[in-house]
Amino acid sequence: IPTDYDPARPAALVVTLHGYSGNHPEHSTGAAPRPGPFELFVLGRSRGCGYAGIAGADVLDAAAYVRRHWSIDPRRLHLAGGSMGGWGTFLVASRQPHLWASGRPT
Repeated sequence: IPTDYDPARPAALVVTLHGYSGNHPEHSTGAAPRPGPFELFVLGRSRGCGYAGIAGADVLDAAAYVRRHWSIDPRRLHLAGGSMGGWGTFLVASRQPHLWASGRPT
């Protein structure tokens, strides 16, 4: 939760997808209390899944959970990831383009 979070001002949400050799705890090591957007690091269930099927649904479910419990600006939902997470970014964003302001495969 950003340190400057104010429910009266909907925040941006950045969803980050990990690569094949990683997991969300390893890729979220840079996450720390700070101002700015909400940061969500999603576990890609079934290593090597490429965020297809149930792992893609996990991404959508995790983002929906954050949106239900905090004031999130629906026009500022961003998806990013590297390697397998980059493929997942393309896959999830291209299947649900109306949800995302941007998708950044790295």
